[in-house]
Amino acid sequence: MLLIITSIVGIIREIIILVIVVLIVRWITSFFTTPNRNTQNNAGSNYSQKQNETSGKMNTQKNKSTTSKQGEYVDYEEVE
Repeated sequence: MLLIITSIVGIIREIIILVIVVLIVRWITSFFTTPNRNTQNNAGSNYSQKQNETSGKMNTQKNKSTTSKQGEYVDYEEVE
């Protein structure tokens, strides 16, 4: 019975030491890396959109630079 208790205490102690070592390594590596927060936020926003949802913004009439003689180029995609 004593052997089981000491082995359980030893396993718990090793897990605690492993967690502490991992946290210390992450803390030390955070000094050497400088994450660019703008890039991370923009990358995450691409995945937040629903599938088949467009993200383009519609131009208003006053922002268009085309004349009445020239049409606007539209790129159509094939739908499967």
